[in-house]
Amino acid sequence: MVEVAPNLPGPLAGAVLAADGAEVVRFEPPEGDALARVAPAYYRVIHQAKRILRLDLKEPDGQRSLQRELSRVDVLLTSLRPSTLARLGLASEEVRARHPGLVQVAIVGYPEPDQERSGHDLTYQAAAGTLEAGGEPSQPRVLVADYGGALAAVAACYRLLLARERSGRGGYQEIALSQAGAFFAQALAAGLTAPGGVLGGGIAAYHLYPCQDGWIALAALERRSWGRFCLAEGLEELEPLGHRPVAQVPHVRERLAERFRARTAAEWAERAARLDLPLEPVAPRPGGPASTFA
Repeated sequence: MVEVAPNLPGPLAGAVLAADGAEVVRFEPPEGDALARVAPAYYRVIHQAKRILRLDLKEPDGQRSLQRELSRVDVLLTSLRPSTLARLGLASEEVRARHPGLVQVAIVGYPEPDQERSGHDLTYQAAAGTLEAGGEPSQPRVLVADYGGALAAVAACYRLLLARERSGRGGYQEIALSQAGAFFAQALAAGLTAPGGVLGGGIAAYHLYPCQDGWIALAALERRSWGRFCLAEGLEELEPLGHRPVAQVPHVRERLAERFRARTAAEWAERAARLDLPLEPVAPRPGGPASTFA
């Protein structure tokens, strides 16, 4: 496949496809990609399995190299505005005319007719309502629109390749990052993760608790797992109350907070593994860059 995609969503999709065995040829401008300058270690992880060509696609040499690669691959993945693609000779109709069997997946910011509208993950999440949960909005720590859009692009590649197996013809699909952001906001819109929601701290059995040296996430969402936890901790009297709204039974969370403070995070982790309890120490920060695309 050929990847003509700056920033994150397109490269992430290409990394997933490369981990699945695709041969990925990535085109970058002569000065390279911005991610290589702001997050070089992560850039290397994302592109470690790709062949990178740094060429000016507005120049004849760059165009010849691009068309040569397109003539031998199955997929073209882009994440540029349609007007920019047109200037590079990559408008969908032009590509289809030259390479009728090619599958084209175009990542854009917004769906038709707003594909030219500018935006990034922050603006997509702002529109989706994921930056504010009943209070002051905050900067997102997880790029759900970018990463969700990347996975949607991967799915589109496979879907179009499967359709080509049946029809013998290439295909085209746009993936709008704003729609990916809206998709990930559905649980919040439904009230599940909103403050006080079942997955938003509204029940004691699904909550965060401080321990001796950090925090523990308890996720006893199923009544069976909650019952097993209560039995292991000698808190059987709390079993009927763990899934009731915290506002109605505040003492349940207080009892659990007291119990979790009695052990360290490592002790809770060992106990969880030994007794099959649905809890996990809260990592203070993500691990370093790792190849997790397969």
